Amino acid sequence: MFVSTSQRTKGLQRVTDLTSRLILGLGTRVVAIAEAVIMANAIWMVQFKDVKSFSELLFLSEFLSIGIFVWLAFTGAGKISLDHWLVHKLRGAAQPR
Repeated sequence: MFVSTSQRTKGLQRVTDLTSRLILGLGTRVVAIAEAVIMANAIWMVQFKDVKSFSELLFLSEFLSIGIFVWLAFTGAGKISLDHWLVHKLRGAAQPR
């Protein structure tokens, strides 16, 4: 299957956009789920054929990344994220004075 350079660039741009949003903490839970799916796909497409046992699967760096992304999806970004700032900004604007 032939993939053109422009299609690769668009795919890389989407992943970079997700990663930058994750770093900034904007839409962290949704982006973390998307990144976990991307990493699961990476394991399936590239490394799954080389894995001979379940313990080898657990020690792949991509599998660790999936664990981190799932943890972020459940816990959120925290207090130093744009999500946290936006929620408090919107709550403050919605409350009558």
